[in-house]
Amino acid sequence: MNKSLKMIFKDNNGKNKTITVNNPKDEYNENEVSNAMDTIIGTNAIETEDGVKISRKLKAYIQTTTLQEIKL
Repeated sequence: MNKSLKMIFKDNNGKNKTITVNNPKDEYNENEVSNAMDTIIGTNAIETEDGVKISRKLKAYIQTTTLQEIKL
């Protein structure tokens, strides 16, 4: 089973941008993720390929994927 933390932001052009963290720790809480997203926005640590800054947070979630191999 694979897990990833998805953090979705809006950039200054109104487009959604997603940052994915693979294999996050199990104990994330709302405050930790929200604070991390605030830090990303506040430090201008990320900008899009067009040079546009991320301006606000939208949502975050843990995505779990289960793979089932099909034998051929």
